[in-house]
Amino acid sequence: MELPFIFGKLAKGNMFTNREKEIEQLLNNFRYGINTVLISPRRWGKSSLIAKASEIIQQSAPDIRVINIDLFNIRTDEEFYKELAEKILLSTSGVFAEITQNVKQFFKKIIPKISFSPGQDMEFSISLDKEEVLKQPDEILDLAENIAKSKHISIRICIDEFQNIAYFDDPLATQKKTQITLANP
Repeated sequence: MELPFIFGKLAKGNMFTNREKEIEQLLNNFRYGINTVLISPRRWGKSSLIAKASEIIQQSAPDIRVINIDLFNIRTDEEFYKELAEKILLSTSGVFAEITQNVKQFFKKIIPKISFSPGQDMEFSISLDKEEVLKQPDEILDLAENIAKSKHISIRICIDEFQNIAYFDDPLATQKKTQITLANP
């Protein structure tokens, strides 16, 4: 007997069903910049719910960008800052030239090294000097707000597996530093 459910990956398209009330609540929270925490047992569809709401809001409100970050394999502050910077730059830039322009405009103290693979699904990554990042994390933590103000957009950041911050060297300090304020122009 074939099960009608998907396990272990995001439920998309017609595999995502119901959850209308939860979707509407998330859409309103995205619209109005309300911090939201989803708590439920593993494999109950939190990530699929966020992915669906993100897709809907970005189609209906082009001035809102949703950045989804998965901390499942992130174990250090540096890895987190790198992932955050990459996702912000990718979601707010349409082409490589715009990414490089944003790096020039918004990075003053940290000098990232950029690499990318051209093609239909542009692959992009940055390398950051660990010591510089740890000395100047605010430049990355303020990146979303600075780009949002510059481009007159709103940015929402969704962090999956947030509990993995517990693996960082000083999880409490990281949580205090990363109280990210997102701009609404």
